[in-house]
Amino acid sequence: AYWKEASKRATVTPEIRSTTEEITKGLKTPEEQAAAIYQWVNKNIRYLSVVADRNGWIPHDASEILANRYGDCKDYTTVLNAMLKVKGIESHPVIIRSDSGHWFPTAATPAYFNHAILYIPSLDLFADATAPNTRLGLITDSKKKKKAFLAGEKTGVIETPSNRPDDNILSSDITINLGPDGSVKARSTNTYKGRTEILFRPLFANIDVGPVSNVFVSVLLEYYGMKGSGKI
Repeated sequence: AYWKEASKRATVTPEIRSTTEEITKGLKTPEEQAAAIYQWVNKNIRYLSVVADRNGWIPHDASEILANRYGDCKDYTTVLNAMLKVKGIESHPVIIRSDSGHWFPTAATPAYFNHAILYIPSLDLFADATAPNTRLGLITDSKKKKKAFLAGEKTGVIETPSNRPDDNILSSDITINLGPDGSVKARSTNTYKGRTEILFRPLFANIDVGPVSNVFVSVLLEYYGMKGSGKI
C-alpha cells in the first residue's frame, strides 16, 4: 500500500539524473557511488516535515525534494531511491519504528511505524540520511536490532543490524616525545566509529575550533597544573 503511491514519487527525472551523474563523477564502484549519493543528500537536504497527503504517509516527488532542498524521512528515502536508480543500484524503502522499544506487532497496522529508511541489498546496508553528518550504513541506536518492513518492490519483515561492541569504538593513537631538557611534545589522533561517530561528527562539523584551539589547549593544561601550548 505504501509503495503503490511512493513508487510514483521516486521517478528519475532529467534533474535527478544530471545531479546524480555530477555527484558520482569519476566513481566506478557501487560502494563509492552509493556513499557519495548518501553524503550529498545528507549534507544538502535539510529535515523539514510538511504533512500534506494521507496523514504524512505519501512522500513528495523526488524532483520536488531536490528543488526545495528539504524533506522528512520518507522524502530522504525517496530521493535516495531515485538517485540510486540512476546508477543501477537496487534499493527498497523500509518502514520502522524509531524508539527505544523492540516490540513488533503481530497484526498489520500502520500505527506502529513512524520512520522510513532505505535498504541496499547488494551492499547489505541501511541508509538513514535524516541523522546529520553520518556516513552510509550508520544508523542510530534506536534503530539497531529492530524488526522493520520492506515497503518497496520487495516486501516482508527485515531486521536491522545488532549494536555490536566492535562497531562502537573510540581509538586514540598518542605519540609522546621527551626532550633532553625535560620538555614533552605529544600528538594524538582520535578515530571515532559507530555510536561515538554519531556523537562527534555533528559536534565537529558545526564548530570551528581552529582559531581558538591554542587558547583551549593552554587552559586545559593549566587545569591540570601544567604550562604549555598546542593546537587542535
